[in-house]
Amino acid sequence: MEINIRNYDNQDFDAVLVLWRISRELSSNGAELAGEHPLWEDALYMDREILAKDQVWVAIGEDGKIVAFLAMVGSYIDRLYVLPKHWHKGVGRKLIQFAISLSPSRVWLHTLANNDRAKAFYEKFGFTKIRDGVSSDGHADVMYEYKPGSE
Repeated sequence: MEINIRNYDNQDFDAVLVLWRISRELSSNGAELAGEHPLWEDALYMDREILAKDQVWVAIGEDGKIVAFLAMVGSYIDRLYVLPKHWHKGVGRKLIQFAISLSPSRVWLHTLANNDRAKAFYEKFGFTKIRDGVSSDGHADVMYEYKPGSE
């Protein structure tokens, strides 16, 4: 699938918020959401935490719609989400390659421990599990790191 990666723009907010919510819910079997956060809380978090602190890019599909987004702080991938209907089409791979091009010496991230799909995805692209942990909101997570030559 051909995509174009561009910087996030404020007009992208609704599409990115819905994409984030849908992808989180399906990628972790709903465990992350489980009634914890209504949409308005996600919107506040997106605005006050992700967009205020991260550099964000969106992936635009062939139809001109947003199909994924990537949020980073330095070499840290804070968020990488792809709409489920675009899974297994190379979108995530292109965003990982983009992230590595921005921070070629090291890229690192956390993912939920119960998200087997994400763990397999990162491992496929040469990320190494560094440690198990617990996120700030109490979910079991895993830290991964990519360093050139370590894959």
